[in-house]
Amino acid sequence: RVPLPPNLTKKEAKHEAQGAEVVAKTQAHPVFVAETTIEKQIQHEERVEAGVVRRFHAFAKAWWKEYTDIRPPHRYRLVRLFARDAGGVQSFVSTFLSPIEVPHSLDTPLHAARFVALLPRLEADQHPIGAG
Repeated sequence: RVPLPPNLTKKEAKHEAQGAEVVAKTQAHPVFVAETTIEKQIQHEERVEAGVVRRFHAFAKAWWKEYTDIRPPHRYRLVRLFARDAGGVQSFVSTFLSPIEVPHSLDTPLHAARFVALLPRLEADQHPIGAG
């Protein structure tokens, strides 16, 4: 039994005790979900995710068309929207990025610009490791 606070009335204490017993009973006897229900839920989530990916690819394609319509020479710029990961899965390039931890807050835009200027960068003829 769970000890109850002494300031409760008998009715409140009985109600609290019943609630504690219900919690104990639900914890002692887990509820199982049918395997078919789980499979249906997984299939539903996969369909939803596939729809999101499909809409994003359509958006990226429309963006690229708009970008190249601005000026036809844009078509020849090296702009990568998608890249393959080590498993060969094609993903949007932002999935490969992670935030850089700044050791302290940057107080002004000038401080932020200085921080960015200190980041290493590749020259036009250099390739990142693993790129060919």
